Amino acid sequence: MRPKIVIIVIAAGVIVLGALLLVPKTSGPAAAISEQLAIGETGTMTAQGQSVHASTKAINTPADRPGQVAGSEQAARGPEADRQAADGSAGARIQTRTAPAQNAPTKTDQLEEQHETAVTARVNELMDLGSNDDADSLHTIVAEFNNPDPEIRKAAIEATIQFGSKDAIPYLENAAPWAATAQEKKGFDDAIEFLKLPPLTDALSELQAHNTVIPPPKATASSTLPNRGKR
Repeated sequence: MRPKIVIIVIAAGVIVLGALLLVPKTSGPAAAISEQLAIGETGTMTAQGQSVHASTKAINTPADRPGQVAGSEQAARGPEADRQAADGSAGARIQTRTAPAQNAPTKTDQLEEQHETAVTARVNELMDLGSNDDADSLHTIVAEFNNPDPEIRKAAIEATIQFGSKDAIPYLENAAPWAATAQEKKGFDDAIEFLKLPPLTDALSELQAHNTVIPPPKATASSTLPNRGKR
């Protein structure tokens, strides 16, 4: 009996020793690698399960909900799309506000209108001065020969002719070479030639002075007797 007990004790000791030797090897790098592989397989299975769940949810979602679809698309576009949409809306509002202003007269149009009004008023003033006969009126008229506006210069020439004074001839002769166009120079020359002509009253007086009045012939005695003729 004793040898059997000894063999049993020795076998049990060998088994315990073998177990002690196998436990460290299993808890080493090989055990860590096995654990990581197990975790990776578990994560993969979890991700696949979530993907299948999401696909099933998308399939089961009704397609006739435009509000939910629009909300999903807006969430997918993100804040950049929202900012672009806001910019487009703001641009449309600005264009709507500025559209009526395009039909309103610009500052350039207002200045041109004011200039035309001032020119018309000055032309009328020069024509009124041409009806006067004082030196101040003549000086005001001839001063406009240097006006930068061609319409006022033309009106000044016409007012000078209307004034009818030979005193304006020197001013016309000085201004003629500086005329802006050939037509304007011709206007100065025509005014000079007109003012050099003698006045109509002087021409009539000179004509009357040079005319010789011939008296009618006197009646004779023979012309007064009746013509009896011969019998």
